[in-house]
Amino acid sequence: MNNDKVFISLLSSFLNSNNPVLDEVPDWKYIYNLSNINNVIAIIAHEISLLQDEYKPNKEILSVFKQQLGYTVIEFDKKCRAKEFITKTLSENEIDYMLIKGAVLSDYYPAPEYRTSGDIDVIIKNDSLEKCRQIFDKFLESGAVKYNNTGHQYEISLDYDGYNIETHTDKDLDNQYFENIFNLSKKCGYEFKLNDTNHLAYVICHIAKHFRHYGAGIRMFMDIDVLSRRGDCNIEKVIDICKKSGYEKFAKACLSMCKIWFNSPININYDIRNDERLRELFENEVINAGTFGEANKSGPDYYTISGSTKIRNQKIRGLLYYLFPSINQMSLKYKFLKKHKYLLPVAWIMRIFTGFFKRKKNSMSTVSNIMNPEQNTKDYLELIKELNI
Repeated sequence: MNNDKVFISLLSSFLNSNNPVLDEVPDWKYIYNLSNINNVIAIIAHEISLLQDEYKPNKEILSVFKQQLGYTVIEFDKKCRAKEFITKTLSENEIDYMLIKGAVLSDYYPAPEYRTSGDIDVIIKNDSLEKCRQIFDKFLESGAVKYNNTGHQYEISLDYDGYNIETHTDKDLDNQYFENIFNLSKKCGYEFKLNDTNHLAYVICHIAKHFRHYGAGIRMFMDIDVLSRRGDCNIEKVIDICKKSGYEKFAKACLSMCKIWFNSPININYDIRNDERLRELFENEVINAGTFGEANKSGPDYYTISGSTKIRNQKIRGLLYYLFPSINQMSLKYKFLKKHKYLLPVAWIMRIFTGFFKRKKNSMSTVSNIMNPEQNTKDYLELIKELNI
């Protein structure tokens, strides 16, 4: 049995609101692993509940699925409270804003609570950034929020009751077509909303950015599916927008794969199955890479550029990132950095000492993987070259 196909078929059943059908029992441990790295455990757990008993996992694995489903519902409740907080705060202070990606897209899913997301993404106008900081400072003083240090001049990251809110400005949009994103939107009070066509084009361009730097998991392509099912979505215009953004072939590949995987209602003059090698590379990467591509990658920007000299430079960057992580990463392990950031070099030394003297075998293996990429690295380089990204 092809367990990857079973995984996709379960997701497709969910998106199409159909009861799942299996011919034999799959490797449920393998399915769980794919569900976990792609952050779709709740969806798979829901589909399992609809299966006949003889096709369900054993009690131990089924219990884990159910447990993770419960956690997902709890997280969704936290997300809703955080969303209510940020939208109410911005509206009451007369600040124009726009919700994008998961904060909006979850509403389009058959069961919104199962569409997981790590944060809420909000876009504001750049001239509102300082006003937002002043407002958030008041909540900081009351203990309602905490700041997450990103070091980004066009972004404010908040922790609201354990849920992350990313407030970006329109200056932070790395795409010429969307650089005036508020002008492409419809205003409703202080909230601006993209129409379905522009939102789908935005999602695909955002996926391309992830794909180019790290990779992108199946959940992002499910977002394409739910948007494509919206009556007001013009696929031809979506491709045209992506073409203007430099992602025409990538957009066509994404849309074609969604049609194959999920039976998405997409009609385009392109079928990725005509290039079997490209389809194989694309499908393997998306299914096995994890939500944001972390499962197969070794460091930031590791696969962004092809060419032997540039790849060698990326190896060095990957190694430096591994040896000297950012202050945000280091603060998770070394709590003293939150109050004493100047001690970051000391924390680096402590980390290197621990890694190379207490966990030498694992550390050397990681360094080896960074400097000597495996086949999935080579396949990924081939894939991004074929997709022109």
